[in-house]
Amino acid sequence: MRFICLVFILGGANPSSSGSCPGTTAAISGCSDAEPSISDSSKFNFMFWSCLSPKVTSMDLISGTSNDLITATGSGFGSNNCENEVMIGDGRGVVESASDSSFSFKIDPSTSPVIGTKQKLTLRVGNRGFALVDLANSTFALLPGVSSISPASGSTAGGTILTLTGSGFQGTTSDVSVNIDIYPCQIQSLTYTQIICSTPPLSAGKVEVSVIISVGGQQFTAECASCSYTYDAAASPTVSAVSPTTVSGSTTSLTVTGTLFGTTTADARVVIGGEECVVSTVTATQIDCAVGGVKTGTHPLEVYIAGKGRAVTSVTIDSPATISSLDPVQGSINGGLLLKINGNGFSPINTTVSIDGSDCPVMNVTFSLVVCSTPAHAVGSTNVIVTSETVSYTSQTFTYASGASPAVTSINPTQGTATNTLTITGTGFSSTMEDNSVTINNVPCVVTAASTTSIACTLGDVSSGAYPVVVNVAGFGFSDSNTQFTYEMTFSTISPSTGSSSGGQSVTLSGSGFVRGSMTVTVCGQPCSLQSTAQQTSTSYVCLTPPATGTVTATTQCDVVATVNTITQTLSNGYTYDASLTPEITGVSPARGGTAGGTTLTITGTGFGTTVGDVSVTIDSAVCNVTTVSATQIVCVTGPSKPSDTKVTVEIQGSGIGKQTSAKFYYIDVWSSRYTWGNQDPPTEGDLVIIPRNQTLLLDTDTAILKMLVIQGGKLIFDEKDVELKAENILILDGGVLQVGTEAEPFQHKGIITMFGNLRSPELPIYGAKCLAVRDGTLDLHGKPTHVTWSRLASTASAGATAITLEHPVEWNVGDQIVIATTSHRHSQRENEVRTIASISSDKLSLTLTKALTYTHIGISETFDGQTVEFRAEVGLLTHNVVVRGSRNMQWNDKIEACPDGFDTGEFATQTCFQGRFGQEMGSDQFGAQIMLHAPRKDENLAIGRISYIEVNYAGQAFRLGRYPIHLHLNGDMSASYVRGCAIHETFNRAINIHFTHNLLVEHNVIYNVMGGAFFLEDGIETGNIIQYNLGVFVRGSSSLLNDDITPAIFWVTNPNNTIRHNAAAGGSHFGFWYRMHLHPEGPSKTNTICPKHVPLGQFKNNTAHSFGWFGLWIFEDYFPKVGGSCSQSAASEVAVYESLTAWNCEKGAEAVNSGAIQFKDFILVNNEKAGYEGKLLSGGIPQYAEDGPMVRGGLIVGYSSNLDTEVSNGCTHGGVILPYQNGFMVKGTKFVNFDRSSCAAFRFTRITGTCSVNCGGFITKTTGLGFNNADRRLHLDWQHEGVIIDIDGSLTGSAGHSVVPSMGILPPAKCSSAVPFSVGTVPGSTCQADVKFHRFAFNNIKPSSLESKDVVIENQFGNVSGPYRFKRITHKPGWVVIMVDGESYKMSFENGEQVTNISYNGVFHNFESGQAMILTLQTEKKPDRVMIDGSTPRTEQTTDLDPSTMENGDWRYNYTTGTLSYIVSASQSRKRRGAIVYDTDRAYDFKAFRCYYTDCIPPPDPTTVLTRPNTSMLWSDDNTWLEMNITKPVDGDDLTIGRGMI
Repeated sequence: MRFICLVFILGGANPSSSGSCPGTTAAISGCSDAEPSISDSSKFNFMFWSCLSPKVTSMDLISGTSNDLITATGSGFGSNNCENEVMIGDGRGVVESASDSSFSFKIDPSTSPVIGTKQKLTLRVGNRGFALVDLANSTFALLPGVSSISPASGSTAGGTILTLTGSGFQGTTSDVSVNIDIYPCQIQSLTYTQIICSTPPLSAGKVEVSVIISVGGQQFTAECASCSYTYDAAASPTVSAVSPTTVSGSTTSLTVTGTLFGTTTADARVVIGGEECVVSTVTATQIDCAVGGVKTGTHPLEVYIAGKGRAVTSVTIDSPATISSLDPVQGSINGGLLLKINGNGFSPINTTVSIDGSDCPVMNVTFSLVVCSTPAHAVGSTNVIVTSETVSYTSQTFTYASGASPAVTSINPTQGTATNTLTITGTGFSSTMEDNSVTINNVPCVVTAASTTSIACTLGDVSSGAYPVVVNVAGFGFSDSNTQFTYEMTFSTISPSTGSSSGGQSVTLSGSGFVRGSMTVTVCGQPCSLQSTAQQTSTSYVCLTPPATGTVTATTQCDVVATVNTITQTLSNGYTYDASLTPEITGVSPARGGTAGGTTLTITGTGFGTTVGDVSVTIDSAVCNVTTVSATQIVCVTGPSKPSDTKVTVEIQGSGIGKQTSAKFYYIDVWSSRYTWGNQDPPTEGDLVIIPRNQTLLLDTDTAILKMLVIQGGKLIFDEKDVELKAENILILDGGVLQVGTEAEPFQHKGIITMFGNLRSPELPIYGAKCLAVRDGTLDLHGKPTHVTWSRLASTASAGATAITLEHPVEWNVGDQIVIATTSHRHSQRENEVRTIASISSDKLSLTLTKALTYTHIGISETFDGQTVEFRAEVGLLTHNVVVRGSRNMQWNDKIEACPDGFDTGEFATQTCFQGRFGQEMGSDQFGAQIMLHAPRKDENLAIGRISYIEVNYAGQAFRLGRYPIHLHLNGDMSASYVRGCAIHETFNRAINIHFTHNLLVEHNVIYNVMGGAFFLEDGIETGNIIQYNLGVFVRGSSSLLNDDITPAIFWVTNPNNTIRHNAAAGGSHFGFWYRMHLHPEGPSKTNTICPKHVPLGQFKNNTAHSFGWFGLWIFEDYFPKVGGSCSQSAASEVAVYESLTAWNCEKGAEAVNSGAIQFKDFILVNNEKAGYEGKLLSGGIPQYAEDGPMVRGGLIVGYSSNLDTEVSNGCTHGGVILPYQNGFMVKGTKFVNFDRSSCAAFRFTRITGTCSVNCGGFITKTTGLGFNNADRRLHLDWQHEGVIIDIDGSLTGSAGHSVVPSMGILPPAKCSSAVPFSVGTVPGSTCQADVKFHRFAFNNIKPSSLESKDVVIENQFGNVSGPYRFKRITHKPGWVVIMVDGESYKMSFENGEQVTNISYNGVFHNFESGQAMILTLQTEKKPDRVMIDGSTPRTEQTTDLDPSTMENGDWRYNYTTGTLSYIVSASQSRKRRGAIVYDTDRAYDFKAFRCYYTDCIPPPDPTTVLTRPNTSMLWSDDNTWLEMNITKPVDGDDLTIGRGMI
């Protein structure tokens, strides 16, 4: 509320009133409050005093009519009525009595106050001012009321005109209704205080009258003290007769007989069929009147007497359907005659005429006359049928006669132009000039002379062409139309004849026969468009020249062609385009302006002249008022216009339109203008703002914090200035657009979008809180392009340094923040540092920092065995000029000191701190902004996000699934979207989350300090996305989401069919890249038709990872690529090749857990603590030792670098390649460097904690093409059956085909020898010649069970070796694994095992090639009756000594002398396939050797089968038995079948 006080007026005493209603200045009686003191008595003083303040404390009514007296009580009222000014809302109160403590008033209806609405009481007392209305209910609702009804009685036939007087009759006749009893009284007129209506007919008696008024959908019944009306039969006029009873012709006089007609002519009214019968005399029993025409039919006779109503009667009047004559009775065979039909009862509304079935169009109708225009018809008599309403009149006869048909025989001239005189010769014309009319193409030719055979007329304005000449003679009709006149067209000049090559010049063509609408003009073949505002005549045509086609360097001459209908005239070289006359617009500043106008534009260019009056500037038809002009510059002020993206048009008088080289201008509503908001102030804090379709709004000022911004089909565009948009939520739908720059024209100033909210903010469905959401529309966010968003150090920056040097020149700015990645060991996450740029060198390569570095960050290259490797800290830009950020809750901003123990990445480590684990940090509510694109339908590109070179900060919301900094949610194909060159840092829930979204481009982004996975493919259905050239620094675990976010990866991939290339990851708590495939997509994408674990790899290439707590690359849990991604387990494998990963200073460079045909090609793995590469387990039907099988291919693995940090002194990679469990793996073409320290070895065999970590393995790996430099520690072995490495080409052992195995007693000493490079573990290693082959033998389920838990002993001619029993095995658990030399005979026993007779086990002998075999011997007490290798098929004992060269797999023999059972395990085995011998790789055994309890292992019959002789049976010895069966009694050698039921 605004108060204005005028402080002083000098001198004088208080004035006094001399009016008739003076008011009072005395204090209110009974008021004891002290009077305010006067500060300066020499001046006039004004006093605010409670004792001069009236007060209303009660009002006796809260609703009523204008007739109700309302009494209010209180204090300080005027004692004179006139001193109290009372208002109830817009209604004035008329005071009828008053005292100082009360007043009574009625509401004045003369001002038509509103009814049915509660309105406040106000009181102003003269010389005291407004009263304080101190009431619990200070409102009064005015109601409608009826004060009188007149007359009080009337006719039972109704029709009495009733007048209702009162007030509150508000609105129109559609709002007010009057009912008599329950029947409507038809309203004739209505005012606020009076209703006039006509009563309905009712039986005699007294009835109630009600008035209902509708206001805003609510009905109010008018109050009425006495609202009754009497239908009085005695007072009802009557009609007993009328004479005559028929009306016909133009006038009929009638005499009406009856009662109670009165004697006043003006009070009587007679109506017949809606037509008035004009009353001439009236007596009490008779009325005389005259009526004109009445439409045909029988009509009631209606008599109305004023004050009494309608007369009671049943008398009717007839108006017969008759035709008295036709005029004329004959006419022209060409039609066109105006035929007059005289008669009675024609309806002016619906009367038609036909002649012999053809329509005779009606031109005029009265009750007694119809006029129609005859159609053409052949000579002869025809029937004329008139139909009026539904009544058909008696047919009449009309004759078409040749003698009554005018004819044109010739015209002179036969061609010409308008205003020429035309002479028409013929017959049947009228000598009276006015009786003849002539038309050509329906345009009159004005008749100037006429005879019966000739007519002269002046030609009218008709477009060029040939048209019939038609004469119409009054009383006869049309002539024939066989004679044609040709209107000519001429074209002589065009002016001006030279102008701008951009067109738009107004030119005038002179000639004749021009017709607007029928004429076209071209210049150089291009349309010269009609200038609609110019005057067009038959001799002058004005049009605007088109732009010249092609480039006009000097002049270009053009033909001008005019065409009217089919007539064409050409003016050769009639117009010249002249480049020197062509103005050109080369710039418009500013390029945008408000729709309200008022923007001062500066238009630069050439050829503008110097005269303001010659220059016209328009923008999308809106005039820009020119203020100054020079040859090269125009200044104008824009006028108001609708929003539009258009160009400025400059027209120079005499030259034409300027060339629009650079003339773009955008008319747009601006946020700061009241014009935009309906002359209201711009939105304030807490407002909901909706930008509807077809509105484009320019954000030219910082906004208040909006509750919500809904861009519903419209556009919001940031003005090119520093500006900030603040809102709790932003929702884009119905095709809306939020635009901060475009890809073509990125934003150049500081544009900020700040999202507000807190943990308890209400959430939008789907999108949540603090969200910039796109449902159906486009989000365009484009900061200044910084094409190098990250680089690497060109040289090492030591701790304490204040400057760094980059590998690439950058377009960064002073004041920008950068992140410098750690290059230290795997627990150095706190060494990621953020700094601010203080200055930049001229070559853009060196940056000076505002604060010295705390840690050293290396930037070096090092050569290993001829291969150069780069070890350089990544440097990423975190600042951009366009920012999307979350508001910060300052209550959480506490300083958190660094945890002394830091963060331990150990899988089962106990953390000593929850916060500060990575150094000092600031607390926060972890409730940031989010950008979410989620369309209502997939694959339609409804939600489009084009996001480039922006900063996203304080984003993502911890503990809330689906609330991510940038979230692409369930959109399907997003090929129209991208996220490019952005900086995303300090986030609490991932960075870029791609969920059921395909074909998205994510490139050149920098992320830093992210909780949970950063680049995140969510459900496993996402495919075709390209993630390239991105830098991720420092992701850390989040306990608020999935388990996988607790151990996060910078790149988290759930479907292999995506492209991940040229990315860098550094300094994170766990993983750089994690391929985490599920069996099927999960979450909202769930489907059993897709199997991500089987999907072929898209691309993984040229990525780097360093300084990670765990691994650079992790493939966990399963990945078994299949052809076509088939979900079938039996589908063929398809190799997946991960290419060129560089990983250093991690716990492991790369690891694959359960994997199929996966290859790791050209990896560079340096100084990783536990492994360069580790494979855990192979499965999935992989190719064995094949080019398309599992493999480490190429690459470089370095145990240590003296330039890189390790956490332990003299550290080295424990295992360069840690070989997986299962056969089929190869290492090919890989270099090993610096494996010479005690803690490391080039090769180890894997362990799987919780699955099998000791005494596991036994599988065979093959190598080829290896290189070793300073790497004599080549294999670490921990037990005697750990595995075998076959050196295909000798690059591992020095001899092609040799094998490396743990040293053990069963090796042939002549062919195997211990080797130092392979003896660096707890068990020494040996190399064996190429002809020494090995087999893995794994078995379990031994019987007798007494052998379980005992070590197995394998003994051959060279010695023996034991194999421990273990509960955890890769195969056959619990059980045993041993490695055996091919071609040897073995005795197999168990330490401290008992002597056995029966023995069985399940097992597999691995890797048998053609010709390979072994003999195993078991000690048994007795010869077994049965020996089986498949668990069910007895094998026949061999009768000669076992010979693998002639016998097959499973053949056996028992040696009674030694009490041993021997059997062959061989590559060859018999199958029922045409008797062929086939070879497989492995031999699976379900071995059983046992003695039988029964003879020949055949149990006797069940003793319950036959106990006694049956009562009824046939005897074998009885010959009759065989006769009955009709067979011969069997003898030796016969076969016999005993059928069912025979005993």
